[in-house]
Amino acid sequence: KLQFLYFIGGYHNMASPEIVAILQRLGDAIVRVPANLPAVERDLGVLQEQKGVVGFCREVLEVMQGSSGVTGVVERQAAGMVVKQVFERNKTAVEGDAGVRGCLIECLKDSLSEVRNTACTLVAQLQSNWDSLFPTLVEIIRAAQAPIPGVLLCLHRLLEPCNTHLPTCMAMAQLVPDIMRLTPMSPQEGLLVLRAIFEIPELHEDEGGVIVAAQDSAATAYANLLLSMPDKSMVLGNLTGFVNHWSAVTDQKLIDEMLKIGLMGLMNGDEKQKKTAATFWGEAGCYDPVEGIVKPYVSEVVKGLVQCVQFTDEVLCDRPGLTNDADCAVPDEERGLVFHKEDEANADDVLDEPDSHPHPHSNLADEGNLRAEAHLALMTLSEEHPAPTAKILLDLLKDIATYPWKLTEAVLTSFSAAAIGCSSAMMHCFEPLLATLLQLADTNPHGLIRAASITTLTEIVSALCEEMCGEEEEDDEEEVCGQKFLQNFLPKVLTCFSQHLHDPNKRTQTAAISGIHSLHSASELCNDPSNSCIHWVLDAGCSGRLQAANRMACFEKVAMMVRGSGLSDTGADAILVKLIGYVKGKLAQSGAEDLVKQTETASVLWGVLQAVMEKSDEGDAESTKKNNAMLTEVVQITVGVVETVTKMVQAGNDAGMGAAITSIDVISAVADTFPEFFQSQAAATVSLLSTSMSLLKLYHAHNGASGLSTCQHLIHSLASLTGDIVSNCYEAIVQHLPLLTTFFWSDILSGTPECIPCDKTDSEGSRAVSNVYWALSEIVGKTTDLQKVFPSQEAISLVVAHVLECIRTPGVQDGMHQNACCLLGNLVGKAPVRVEDMLTVMPLWLPSVASLEGGTEKEGCLVSLTKFNDLRMLLCAGVLASTWKVADVETLPAACTPGVFRSCGGVATAFSDPNLKLTLVFCFANLRSSGHLSLPELNELFAMAEPKSHLDENSWKQLCKSQFCSPSTGINKERLGAIYTHGMRNLDTDFAEVVNRVAGF
Repeated sequence: KLQFLYFIGGYHNMASPEIVAILQRLGDAIVRVPANLPAVERDLGVLQEQKGVVGFCREVLEVMQGSSGVTGVVERQAAGMVVKQVFERNKTAVEGDAGVRGCLIECLKDSLSEVRNTACTLVAQLQSNWDSLFPTLVEIIRAAQAPIPGVLLCLHRLLEPCNTHLPTCMAMAQLVPDIMRLTPMSPQEGLLVLRAIFEIPELHEDEGGVIVAAQDSAATAYANLLLSMPDKSMVLGNLTGFVNHWSAVTDQKLIDEMLKIGLMGLMNGDEKQKKTAATFWGEAGCYDPVEGIVKPYVSEVVKGLVQCVQFTDEVLCDRPGLTNDADCAVPDEERGLVFHKEDEANADDVLDEPDSHPHPHSNLADEGNLRAEAHLALMTLSEEHPAPTAKILLDLLKDIATYPWKLTEAVLTSFSAAAIGCSSAMMHCFEPLLATLLQLADTNPHGLIRAASITTLTEIVSALCEEMCGEEEEDDEEEVCGQKFLQNFLPKVLTCFSQHLHDPNKRTQTAAISGIHSLHSASELCNDPSNSCIHWVLDAGCSGRLQAANRMACFEKVAMMVRGSGLSDTGADAILVKLIGYVKGKLAQSGAEDLVKQTETASVLWGVLQAVMEKSDEGDAESTKKNNAMLTEVVQITVGVVETVTKMVQAGNDAGMGAAITSIDVISAVADTFPEFFQSQAAATVSLLSTSMSLLKLYHAHNGASGLSTCQHLIHSLASLTGDIVSNCYEAIVQHLPLLTTFFWSDILSGTPECIPCDKTDSEGSRAVSNVYWALSEIVGKTTDLQKVFPSQEAISLVVAHVLECIRTPGVQDGMHQNACCLLGNLVGKAPVRVEDMLTVMPLWLPSVASLEGGTEKEGCLVSLTKFNDLRMLLCAGVLASTWKVADVETLPAACTPGVFRSCGGVATAFSDPNLKLTLVFCFANLRSSGHLSLPELNELFAMAEPKSHLDENSWKQLCKSQFCSPSTGINKERLGAIYTHGMRNLDTDFAEVVNRVAGF
């Protein structure tokens, strides 16, 4: 029908000579003379204007179709490019034209794949407004007697976006016999369409199971077609995604044939085919539609996967350090702290070479390579088929002493992958297995073998712990035996690991560090109250014999083990003494310069100090005295580090900035954890802040805009420390507050040319400014006379203006906006903040404050509103008070008492204004529902406007309903009918509406 209309309607016109000529010029320009493209494009534009979009498109399609005497591939491809551009710019003009549609249908049948693909793309763009498209393609398929790959491909593309549309799915299901008839002539496209059919999701409207039956037929047809393809690598590539549909295949022999192809690819394929096969077995291993159909292949597959885990010659050539213990022992470069490191500032402070700090199975980190895919497949097979997997691996282990080193490492790595899945199957032979691995770790001359042995030991012992000790069942003899075995064997494993902390191969060191950390929790079974694991790793980190990356790893793991252990007070003290001794030793050696250059080590070192101090008990006087003595040394060390970094920056060396920032962060955490200690350390802390401020100014002067990121990090840390100190030790630091406020205002926020800029739109800048607002909020909140801490009254006014502007600015980061709102609340009553200023920001300020979790800041902001002695502010305070329950705060908010409303005055006058009356009733009822007012107090408030009124609970509900359901309010009527009962504690549209009404009075 479409073709009849196409020809009879006069649409089938031969392309004009000028169209043919210009497309030939376009093809020539693309292939030979690209410089001519602009001129050709201009001429194409002129022709399009002359012929009109539709006429131009028809003629170009004629060339693309090859029906205008043009047979050249380049010219027809050029025509396809032009048509695509027409569709991009003028799709609406051409999408309904029958001539254009007819030509596209013909192009789908073309022998040239480029023409078919272009036509598919264009047809898919038109499908939404082409109702007859799908029936047309269906008719073509049913009538076809020759290959039509383009139509099949188009069906596939059309089915993808609408595969839940029932009529389309039904039509496709009914096409399965025709598609099966045609697919041998066009296998690639046939596979796509068949796959689209059997991947149709389950549809409840599929009465009679028509679609399900068609899906089963399509899956079987897909399997037959796939297996008939001569290119087995192509077959292998299509097998992987088909595994989940095996259940729809009616002939199980087909699945068996697929498994044979997968095994052949794993054993005899090239590297790419082996990788595909490994992925296939990873999926096939966990999907067995017929019981036991995969199981017979597991043994051979495991052998093949072990071979695939081996390092390839190409990898060994690219990374010689893998096989050379001498290279591995060379100390790696000192590394800059990644979090604080700038891109160009420290060109000499380079990162390690790629192979300097790998996981022992480091090639697994290259996601998607053969070794990684084989590793994942082994994990899957061990979980789904543990017995045959374990048997093969144990058989391989018997002769491991005779293997080449690459195969030895591969067997060990395979054991590591299968450890968890096979733990039950290997339970009977754990003791000889672990003994073999210990011997390899202790005696093998190859560093990678030692590292792999330690990693495999770690995985197996971890699996054993989980298997034997996962559940507490005292009558379980197997569990009791398992615990006894661990108690006898685990000390040997951990002792072995501790000895390899100083191994000459750094990969072995890394494996030992990770192993001790992983098995630390299990060491409690050995009744080790002194936490030997922690001390082993700590001693290795402090020894000075490890390279930078592993030294850093030691301190990092110590911090993690400390936080996760039941460390005694004595144990915590011993660790802290070691750490402080290590740092002081570094200071004595080179005035802290050596320490601050090791910024990565320094950062985790402070993290360990923090973790240990959190574990320290400050209960009795003796413990407090010891803690204070060590904390004093920590503060002094930090001051020394910052002073040394300052000298380094003066000399043009910025390598220590990361250590300085991290040191300040740790002191901030200490101030939050041990606030009493800083009552006696105010002078030292202020000295640290002052020195750090000088460092910041010096660094900014040396680096300008290029060092802005580091400046913002340092500002963030300084503000955080200031806020913690002021919050916890205000009285001890009060005399130094002018120094701090002057710095944060004049040097950070004022916007003068001399200040250090912070970009509020940038994540780092906004975090820095947010912390500055918080620090100033703590200072302002605790200070009664701001003129004593700010440099001038003008500075106070400028701070108010600055904060108001920040709150008004759209798109400000949430944390910064909230801290600015808290600062503004604390400034009220102490600084020149006007009611009019507050009203301009109230719709933004009130919801932000209402969302605060802490009751202290929220209550402080609420009380500040009552200081205005203004009914509008009092109403806002009432709305704010109603957003949390009385139980959430220690004292009733001041805005809740009738006396405050009475002293404010104006309540009776407000009732004469419908909007004010509405908001007053809302405020009173909300305070009642949230528990802030009793019924007598509620009536006392209402009596200010109507002296003779006295309402019971039901009358109040009716009043609220009548007030809020009037047409003039524009507020959600359904919600507010029950406002008296439920209150308005959610920051939803109704709350925002009331806030805006209050702000607009």
